[in-house]
Amino acid sequence: MKKQYRKRFEAIIHPATPIVASGTRAEKSDSAAEENKMQEQQWLPVEVVQQLLEKLAQFELNKGFLEKTISIQKVALQLNTNTKYLSKVINEQKGKTFVYYINELRINEAVVQLQAQIILRNYTMPYLANEFGFNSAEAFSSAFYKKYKIKPTFFIKALEKEN
Repeated sequence: MKKQYRKRFEAIIHPATPIVASGTRAEKSDSAAEENKMQEQQWLPVEVVQQLLEKLAQFELNKGFLEKTISIQKVALQLNTNTKYLSKVINEQKGKTFVYYINELRINEAVVQLQAQIILRNYTMPYLANEFGFNSAEAFSSAFYKKYKIKPTFFIKALEKEN
């Protein structure tokens, strides 16, 4: 079990696709595939999808996902769209639900910050959960495990051993 955790830790620290500062993995742009995806959304104009994706990119850069009381309604309001469009774009373009999308952004941010700021590793799980937008340590731990298949406590301990 420890070997498996260690491998997963290594995969986080040295990913094949690097985690960029905004908290998302750098994506290889395959414009043909993107065009096809957009064509499938005939009920939603390509320009609208493109604008929403740009607004989502800005939302990610501004780390809007760290807000604890975030909801699809609040994000839709911020991005000047409606929840149906936002949900559809996240589902089809990002390939995930709104909640999974937000949690993934938060977990990626946690990984980046825990690597960059050694001081964060001394804080409690409830503090870290709060820092990264989660309502509880359990929610943070569960989302972290869902994404990386290791507990955040193991990740932090392994980071400490690395340094």
